[in-house]
Amino acid sequence: MFFVFASFYTRHTVPLLPPSNSQIANSNRGQNHSPSSSSNSSPTSSEDPPRSSIANSANMGYTHYWEGGLYHPDKVIPDILLLLDSSPCEIRGSNGTGDPEVTATSVILNGDSENPNRNLAHEPLRLYFDREIGFAFCKTARKPYDQLVGAVLLRCAHYNPTFEIFSDGTWEEWKPARELYLQVFGWEAEKPGQMNVDNASATDTGS
Repeated sequence: MFFVFASFYTRHTVPLLPPSNSQIANSNRGQNHSPSSSSNSSPTSSEDPPRSSIANSANMGYTHYWEGGLYHPDKVIPDILLLLDSSPCEIRGSNGTGDPEVTATSVILNGDSENPNRNLAHEPLRLYFDREIGFAFCKTARKPYDQLVGAVLLRCAHYNPTFEIFSDGTWEEWKPARELYLQVFGWEAEKPGQMNVDNASATDTGS
């Protein structure tokens, strides 16, 4: 059954290589947790920026991170195909067009860049199996495909105990991903140990 599903999603599969160590090293893991350099500059107006602008800026940087062992593609990839079939939004290939790119050892997907109303693609989720991952990330900007990205990462962690997930979002903000996971697999996903439950716990100093 796995290869029947896989053939559907591989019509536009292209060979892609994982990011190099130099690319990973140049990535600033905490850049989305810290104020940008522009935040230290003097404001050009005494008026506060619109709240919508602040919200959009925060959404644009919304990112998930992972590291550790990613193995068992024979188990994980069929489950990812189930999630793809159940996703309520259009899921595309690497650049937001075509089909998700699924092989026996890799999965690459994105949102829909050809949506007539707005671009629903951002950065692609790239997963390469049968290896130890030093550090990887996917910036979704909270676009609809973020739900699937979260559910896929949770399923990877289910089969791989050393696969660790980190996120700019809290466990509460992962609710859409958790609901998709529950819908497909019939039980709740386990919360990643490094993830805050909600924004209140994220700011709790423990005093």
